[in-house]
Amino acid sequence: MSKKVIALLKKHGPMLSGKLARIFENEYGVSNMAARQALSRAKSPVNKICTLSFEKNQKFFYLENQFMSQQYVDRLLEDIKENSQINWIYICAFQAQYGYVSKNILPALVSSPVKNVKGHKLHERVLDDLIKCHIIEDYDDTRWKLSDWVSDTLQNLSRSTGIEVVKKQIVNDFASWAGNINLVGYGSSKTIFESAEFANFQWAFTAPSYVQPLYNMEAQKNGFVVADVFYGRTATLEDIQFFINKISI
Repeated sequence: MSKKVIALLKKHGPMLSGKLARIFENEYGVSNMAARQALSRAKSPVNKICTLSFEKNQKFFYLENQFMSQQYVDRLLEDIKENSQINWIYICAFQAQYGYVSKNILPALVSSPVKNVKGHKLHERVLDDLIKCHIIEDYDDTRWKLSDWVSDTLQNLSRSTGIEVVKKQIVNDFASWAGNINLVGYGSSKTIFESAEFANFQWAFTAPSYVQPLYNMEAQKNGFVVADVFYGRTATLEDIQFFINKISI
C-alpha cells in the first residue's frame, strides 16, 4: 500500500489527506475507507504534518524529498488558506505587519482564545504548532517573526514597529473618546499592550459600560465594550476576519 501512496504523491505532489484519499480511491478502484486505511499505514518516505489543524481532521501528506520544495511550500500555504482558517489568520496578522509581531499583542490580532473556550484551540497551542512547523520563529525576547519562506511581502522590522506604535495611539485615542462621552467607565479601559481580555479572548480594547442597553437594569450588571484595530492599508474581509470570529464566538 505504501508504494501506491508514494506513486500518487510523486505524480500529483503534496496534498491534504482528503484529496489524496479520493485520488487513491479513483486510481485503484477501492472504497474511501480502504483508501484512508492505506494512507494511515503508509510509511517512510511518506510523511505527514499532524500538528496543524485542518478541516475534517485532515493531514498534509508529502514525500521526504519534496520537503521545502517550491511545490511543497505552495501547496501547504494554499491548503492552510483554504482549509485551516485558524492558522491562516496568524499568517495574515504577520503579513499585515511586515513579518513581525510583538509577543504580548499577538493574541489580540488573532481569533484563538487565551483561556479555555469549549470547542476552540488555545492561542498557545496554535502558536506552538506553527513554531513546530517553522511557520513562525522566535525573533527575540519581545517579538515573533514570520519565516521567510512563508511571507509574500517584504519583511521590515522598522515598519512593523511603526505600525504597532500607530495602533497603540489609535486605541488610546479611542479609549479617551469612549471615556469622555461616558460610553465606558472613565479610566476603566484596558488597551492593546495591557492584555485587554474579555470572554477569554484578548482584544485591542476592553472596558465596562454602564449605558443602556449595554447595562442590564434587571440584573444591575454592566456590559462591556470591545474593539480591535487594523492599520497600514485599506482593510479587506480577510484582514478583519479575526475580529469577526471573536465576535461570532
